[in-house]
Amino acid sequence: MDEDTPAPTAEHQDDARHGPEAIGAVTCGVDVGGTFTDVVLFGHGRLAVLKVPTTYPDPSTGVLVGVRRILDREQVAPAEVSSVIHGSTVGINAIIQRRGARVALVTTEGFRDVLQIGRQTRPALYDLSLDRLPPLVPRRHRFEVLERVMYDGAVRTPLRPESVDRVIGELRSARVEALAVCLLHSYAQPDHEQQLARALREAFPDTFVCLSSELLKEFREYERMSTTVINAYIGPLTAGYIRNLETSLRDLGCPNLSVMQADGGLMSPELASRQPVRTIESGPAGGVIGAATVGARAGREKVIALDMGGTTTKVSLIMAGTPALTSDYEVCQQLAGDRLVAGSGYPVRTPVIDLVEVGAGGGSVAWIDSGGGLRVGPRSAGSTPGPACYGRGGTEPTVTDANVVLGRIDPSGFLDSDMRLDAGRAREAVSTIASALDITIEEAAEGIVRVANATMVRGVRLVTVERGHDVREFTLIATGGAAPAHVGQIAEALGIRDSIVPPSPGVFSAIGFLWAEPRSNQVRTWLRATARIRPDELTTVLDSLAEEVAGELAAGLDDPEVTVGRTADLRYQGQSYELQVDLPGGPISPEDLATVEQRFHDLHRATYGFASPSEATEFVNVRVSVTTQRARPESRSEPLGDPDPGAARTAHRPVYFGTGFVQCPVYDRARLRAGNVITGPAIIQEPGSTHVLFPARTAYIDQLRNINDQGGAPR
Repeated sequence: MDEDTPAPTAEHQDDARHGPEAIGAVTCGVDVGGTFTDVVLFGHGRLAVLKVPTTYPDPSTGVLVGVRRILDREQVAPAEVSSVIHGSTVGINAIIQRRGARVALVTTEGFRDVLQIGRQTRPALYDLSLDRLPPLVPRRHRFEVLERVMYDGAVRTPLRPESVDRVIGELRSARVEALAVCLLHSYAQPDHEQQLARALREAFPDTFVCLSSELLKEFREYERMSTTVINAYIGPLTAGYIRNLETSLRDLGCPNLSVMQADGGLMSPELASRQPVRTIESGPAGGVIGAATVGARAGREKVIALDMGGTTTKVSLIMAGTPALTSDYEVCQQLAGDRLVAGSGYPVRTPVIDLVEVGAGGGSVAWIDSGGGLRVGPRSAGSTPGPACYGRGGTEPTVTDANVVLGRIDPSGFLDSDMRLDAGRAREAVSTIASALDITIEEAAEGIVRVANATMVRGVRLVTVERGHDVREFTLIATGGAAPAHVGQIAEALGIRDSIVPPSPGVFSAIGFLWAEPRSNQVRTWLRATARIRPDELTTVLDSLAEEVAGELAAGLDDPEVTVGRTADLRYQGQSYELQVDLPGGPISPEDLATVEQRFHDLHRATYGFASPSEATEFVNVRVSVTTQRARPESRSEPLGDPDPGAARTAHRPVYFGTGFVQCPVYDRARLRAGNVITGPAIIQEPGSTHVLFPARTAYIDQLRNINDQGGAPR
C-alpha cells in the first residue's frame, strides 16, 4: 500500500481555502476502495475529507457510516445535500475475486464455445507461462437455441419455441443466479433476444437477465458476448448493493444518488443496476475527470493524469480538458514484467476512459532477479500485511519502505499522525536488497525508487510518445497519495517542465466525482462504404440514436443544457481495426462526409505513421453520447500574496538525495498561500500525502492552491 492508505479511523479536513466556492447546496462524493472508503463534502466554501474502512460483505454499510459521520462533523443537515455521487470497486472486485453470480449463457445454436475460443490472437506469442483466463461461464452452463439472424438483420431461421422450452427446462436444474443472452447478429435485429427474454423472465422472475442487444448494439460476437456475460456476472451483486445504498441514503435524508461510470459520466442508480458493467473502473475515472478539471482551470491544454496507487499506477491522456475514451478495454489483464498484457483479460466493449496501467505503486515489492538485477513489482504487499514499515507482519521491501529509509516520508507524521510507521523495520527490509547488491541501505532505497519511477515513465510514454505526441508539451498532474513523492523525478526523466499536485491528492478520485456530469452513450454497427453513404440516411441514424440515449437521461435534445457528441468508427476497406473520428452536429452534408474522411486520413497518419488517401474507406460503427449539465463546484481563487513560505515551515529533517542526506525544510501544505515559492530540496506534507520537492526544482502555489512543481525558476 502507499500513503493513500490511512489507519482505519483516519479523518482529515482541509483548510477552507482548499475547497470550492459555496454553490447553494452541498455535494458529497464517495469512492469505495478495496480497503478504505473516501468521503468528500463540498459546500459552504469548504472541502471536508474523511476516510473510513470499507465494510464487507456489504460496502454500503461503510458508505453510510462515512456519510453520516462527515455530515455530523461538518454540521451539515442531510436535507442540504443536493446529491451523493458514488463510485465503487464492487463490480471489479467481484470479477477479480471470482465471487460473482452463477451465470448461464444462452446463445445461437453452434456458438456456445465462442466465449472460450475468443480471438485467434495470443496475448504473448512466446510466453509459455501465460495462461488464458477460464471463462466466467463453464461449458455446462452455456445453452443454445435454434435461430439465425444474418449480419444485415435478415431472419434466416425464426426462433424455434421448442428450443426455448428445452433451454428453460435445462436451466431449471442448473440453478443459476443470472442469465446472459447473446444471439448472433442481435445488434442488427434484436427481436429474437427480446422474445427469448420474455420467456426467460416469465420462467425465472427473480433472476437477473441481461440482453446483449440492450447493452451493446455492436458487431464482433466474442467481445459482445464477453461484455454481456460480465454484466450478468456482477449484476445481482451490484444491483442489490445499489438498492441497499439508495434505500439507506433515502432513509438518512439524502434521496439523490448518482453513480459514477467508467467513461467519466454519471448514471442513474436504476441504469447502474441494469448495466453495472459500466461502473467498472469508475474510481480511476473520477481521478481523470478531476485531473481534466484541474488542468482546464489552470489553463493547461495538454495534460497527463498520473494516479499512483498501492499496487499499480494509472496514466491517462487529456487534450483540451477532454480525457481520451476507448472501447478496447479488458478486465483482469495479466501482468508480464511491469506491463499489463493486451489480450490476456476479459474484453469489455462499453466506453471507458483510456487508461494505461503499470505495475508500480507504493506497495510494490522490490526483489532481485535471476541475473542479479534489481526489480520492483508487479507484485504488491497489499494492505495485508502491507509494507514492512506498517508493522503488520510484512517483511519484504516496498517502495513505501524505501521512501521511509530516504527520509522522504516522516514515520511520525504519516497521515497526520494517525498512523506511525516503523523506520527500523523499513531499514531491515531494504537491507536485504542492499546486501544482495553489496551497496548501502540508502543506495538500495534510492535504487528501488528509481526503478519504480522508470516503470511509471514507461507508462507515460505509452500514452504519449508511442501515440505520436511530444511528451514535453504536456503538464503532469499527479494524484494518489504516493504520486507527489515521485512526480518531480518522473517529470525530469520525461523532459516535462511543469507538473501539478492538486489539494488532497490522496482522495482525488472522490473529488473528481463531484465534477462529473450525467452522461449516456450508445453505439450501433452501421457498415457502409463512405462513398455510398447518403447524408440524410446517416443523419436519420444519428438522430435516432440521440433520441434513444437522451431517453436514458430523461433529457430533451432541445434543452440548452444538453450536449450531444457524435463520432464514427472508420477504417480502410479490408482492415480489421477502426479509428474513431468526430462527426459534426446537425444534418450531415456531402461536405461533412468529405471532412470526416479527411479527418480519418489525418488520424491514421498520426496514429500509425502513414495514410492512404487514395484507398476507399468505410463506416463501421456510429456512436452518440448525450451529456446534461449540472451545477458543479467552482474552485476558489485566492489572491497572490507574499512569495515567502516561512509561515508554513514547521521543521527540518534529513532527506537523502542521491549522494547523501540534506537538511530539508518541511512545510505544512494547509498553511501555504497562493504566491508562495519554495526552492528545492524541500518536503511539503498534508494529510494522506507527502510531496518531495527535489533539488533544482521549484514549487509555486497558484491561485487555486495547486502545487506547481517545476524545473528551474517558476513560470
